[in-house]
Parts: sequence; C-alpha cells; structure tokens
Amino acid sequence: MRRKTAHLFGGCAQIGGMLNKLPGERSQALWEYGFNLGMAFQIVDDLLDFTGDSEAVGKPIGSDLREGKVTLPLIHLQQHEKGDRGATIIRDVIAARTVTPEVWHELLRALKEHASIDYAYRRAVEFAERAKKPLYTFPPSSERDALLALPDYVLARDR
Repeated sequence: MRRKTAHLFGGCAQIGGMLNKLPGERSQALWEYGFNLGMAFQIVDDLLDFTGDSEAVGKPIGSDLREGKVTLPLIHLQQHEKGDRGATIIRDVIAARTVTPEVWHELLRALKEHASIDYAYRRAVEFAERAKKPLYTFPPSSERDALLALPDYVLARDR
C-alpha cells in the first residue's frame, strides 16, 4: 500500500506545494495529506474486491486475489483465524488463479466472521482522518475545503 499508492499520492500532493514555492513545513503537510489519502484509497480499493459490484468496480470481484495480491483484509484473516481454512483458500486461489463461487462465498464468510473487512475499513477511516490533520496548517479557503472533503469521498466510493 505504501509503495504502490501512498507514496504516489504523497508525491503528487507535495509537488503542488513545491511548484507554488511553499515553505518546507507546508510542503511536508501536503505530502502527509497525500500519503494518508493514498493509504485510505488503497485500502478501500482492496475492500471493493470483496464488497463491490463488478460492473461498478470495473473488474471482476476477486481479481486481486486471483492475481496473487494479498490485501489487508486477507492478512487480518490469516492473523486472527484459529484454523487455517482461510489461509488454505487464499493459497489455493493464488496457485490456481481462479476461484469457484462456492469457495469465494466461503472466503467471504470467513472474512465477515473474523471482522476482517470491518478491520480494514476502520484502518481506512484512520488514514482518512490522518490525511485531514496536516491541512489545518493552511488558512481556511475553498481549496482547503475541497482537500478536506476528498478523504470522505474516498471512504464512500463504490468504484
């Protein structure tokens, strides 16, 4: 998450400050905003693989796992499951690069049973709130308001 999306968002936000020749602390505030926004964005994106509608998301549900991507909900499941059925499903899907509807529903059941989806969403909320804090180093403006609204949009998106 950090290397894939958070650093990209952080760098993009910071570049805006650099181009406007903002002082270092304000440029850093923009980087922190973007980094945390990127973390929230990626977690929500990962959650959509389990909770989204394939037409709205624009890709088949479960495609991340079939591509071998082990995301935060899956990591949480593996760490908190007493047995290893979830871990076995994850390994089997990654190895086969396919999943039957029955196995997918079993995995979703395990994720819900262990509150792995809820855990990941709570983490996304935490990052969204962290994204907002650095923006208060800037004076009130319509631009700041727009940036403050973006983390909430990221949390609510369904595609």
